[in-house]
Amino acid sequence: MNGLKFLGLDALVMFALYGMKKTTLTKTEISNVYRLVARKRIAAQKDPAEKKKLAIQIRGAILGNIASNARYKDMDKGFTESYGKKTWMR
Repeated sequence: MNGLKFLGLDALVMFALYGMKKTTLTKTEISNVYRLVARKRIAAQKDPAEKKKLAIQIRGAILGNIASNARYKDMDKGFTESYGKKTWMR
């Protein structure tokens, strides 16, 4: 009987701990994720030249965020230059 009590208590604790958490992003949270919004904006464009311009603009913004962060101060300059020149996004 002790095993059944433990199993029931274990299931109750697991449900209380993990069953109540929000596990998906809401629509407003998705709109705040910058890279996701940027990729959706590129996908919505029909003109390939506009897609390239948007990709370069978005990569520039990402590089600006990286440059302002002390964590990435020792990043290879060749990488950042080549990253900024690419005209596509994943």
